[in-house]
Amino acid sequence: MTQHTGPDSALRGGAIPGPVAAALCFLITFVCAGRAQQIDPDVWPARFTVCGDRGVIRDIAAPVADWVVIRVRDPGLRPTRQDLEDADAILQHCGDEPPAVRFEREGGMYVRFRPPPEGTEPADGSPVSAFVFISATRSDEPDPTLELQRTWFAFYQPVDKNAAPKGVVLVVPGMFGTPETVAEALVQTLRHAGWHVLRMVTQPSRFTERVVFTIDPEADPAPVALEAARVLGDRAAECAYAARAAYAHVERADPRLASLPRAAIGMSGGAMAMPTILALEPERYGACVLVAGGADFWAIAALSNYADWIDAMRVEWIGGPPPRAAIDRFAEVYRSVAPLDNVNTAPLVRAIPTLMIHGTRDRAVPSDLGDLLWERLGRPERWSAPMGHEMLFFVYLPRRSADLIDWLDGATGGPP
Repeated sequence: MTQHTGPDSALRGGAIPGPVAAALCFLITFVCAGRAQQIDPDVWPARFTVCGDRGVIRDIAAPVADWVVIRVRDPGLRPTRQDLEDADAILQHCGDEPPAVRFEREGGMYVRFRPPPEGTEPADGSPVSAFVFISATRSDEPDPTLELQRTWFAFYQPVDKNAAPKGVVLVVPGMFGTPETVAEALVQTLRHAGWHVLRMVTQPSRFTERVVFTIDPEADPAPVALEAARVLGDRAAECAYAARAAYAHVERADPRLASLPRAAIGMSGGAMAMPTILALEPERYGACVLVAGGADFWAIAALSNYADWIDAMRVEWIGGPPPRAAIDRFAEVYRSVAPLDNVNTAPLVRAIPTLMIHGTRDRAVPSDLGDLLWERLGRPERWSAPMGHEMLFFVYLPRRSADLIDWLDGATGGPP
């Protein structure tokens, strides 16, 4: 089943703004109600529109037991049946002469859902539904082409179906869906606490496509900074588009969900993208938890000790590795032209009650950039521990899971 997602009239028929246009459009509009601030609509990157929507939803045949996240190594491989079904969900709206479709490039990723073994029933912890949000960017040079992008979701109901649910919480994990065991435990804890869970399985499929930025420390940094802002902002925006479409999809299936409180939990890479996700519709969220997040997508990618493992963004400095001061100088220029980076979207969502969980020895998301995110969010409540990235997830977070649930209940108006 294919469904259209929410309206996108501001970008209908538009083209992706060029780097300079994106910088000039960096205008912040204040909502008079005082609940939140919003980004100028022209800053959000355009997508190929389907009846005014940014994409479509395709349901995955139930039941689903689990999934596997696969990195794209050879983009020239023959598309699978699932790939062709995803493409057709968009192409059926393109008329009699649909454009060519280009799937994810090297470094991208995709998800394959797996049913339970034949003759068995899904486990109690399995999602009740799964679906994929499919969007596309259109290019007419040299020939009409749609570059597909996909984001996969699993949706869970509370364990006690007879009790009144507390709300719907979006859980966005770290890169490639990690740490999977921690995310799975958190999902089940939330379900036992009375929450519906909308789980983004991993970031959008082009989020980790390989890109190289070459920087000459002696040259004007603006051109490279503008291109970095365009690429990284587009990736964060796709997270926001997918989350909004996913919420709309589950609320169409069960309209009662639309009246429930909405919350969000981001982990590592999910925490980094979360301020931009919230900034697309800040009035809809009642609470947010960020675990091991940091501000400035470019600086995190350049400084993270996970950079080689993720291998999504490579920074090559002419003349050899630069001092930290050179990195900071480039980051300052980048931040000034990157409206969709969380360093700029975080201040727009300060009205949303937020909890940060922070490792003071984190090197994967450098702890000083975690401090920067905390500052940009207006110094919300923060739980800090003298730990690195892994220990924060595998030791600290499980110990504080009950406290996290209590905080979430209190922030959204429910009883602890």
